[in-house]
Amino acid sequence: MGGSVGLSSLLEKTKGDIIMGGKTSPESNRIEVTVVDNVKEDDALLQEEIFGSVALFLRCPDILTRELRQIGRASCRER
Repeated sequence: MGGSVGLSSLLEKTKGDIIMGGKTSPESNRIEVTVVDNVKEDDALLQEEIFGSVALFLRCPDILTRELRQIGRASCRER
């Protein structure tokens, strides 16, 4: 999968929300800076290595977020 054509294909398959950019120009092999929100673990964008100006936002489950806060507090107390 090469250049903006491959990335364009992945953006078409994403189940996430493209909240900015996403337009490609196959003639010049360029893509706009793109932001994709609500990307899930099984999303097409996470199945390939991306070379381009694409930012992905994944949501952590609440339980994971709680655990990370506890780890952060514990590591601060250790210092």
